[in-house]
Amino acid sequence: MLTWLKSLFFRRAPTGPQQKLRAFSLNEGTISKGCVRVENDNWRIDSAENQTVRLFDLQHPEVEQCLLTYLSSRDQEREPERPRISGDVVPPARSRRVLFEGQQQAVSSTTDWAAYEIPFYLRKNQRPDLIKLNIAVEGTGTVWLRNVEILKTPLSS
Repeated sequence: MLTWLKSLFFRRAPTGPQQKLRAFSLNEGTISKGCVRVENDNWRIDSAENQTVRLFDLQHPEVEQCLLTYLSSRDQEREPERPRISGDVVPPARSRRVLFEGQQQAVSSTTDWAAYEIPFYLRKNQRPDLIKLNIAVEGTGTVWLRNVEILKTPLSS
C-alpha cells in the first residue's frame, strides 16, 4: 500500500535523453478553424472572446512510463487577459481512470517569444488513446504560436 501511495506523489527520474515524439508543421491544419491562420511562418490566433482553441490531436501515441512534454513558443499582441497552453491526455476507452485532464500553464504578458511547456507523467501501463493540444484564451487579442511539439523522456520504474 505504501509503495502505491508513493507512486502517486513521487516523480520518476529520467532514464534516457528527451526524444521528439511529434512536431506539428504549418502545413497541417489545426482542428479549430476560423480564428487560426498561418502568417509569417507562425500560427496566428485571433480571439474575439473567451475560447479554447483546439490545435492538434495525437491519436494512439504508443507511449508509457515516460514524461510527455507539450512544448510551444508563444508571443502575443493586444494582450488577451490570460492565454494558457493546455492539454489533455485521454486514457483508453476501456479505462475508467482519467490520466490528465485540462493541464494548463498560464503564460505571462510579453511581446517577445518565450517557450512554454506542460509535463504529463505516465506510469507503466498508462497508455493514452489520445493527446489533445489546445490554447485557452480569456478575453480578446492575438496569440502567435510556433514550434509546437510533443517530447518524450523515458522514466525509471
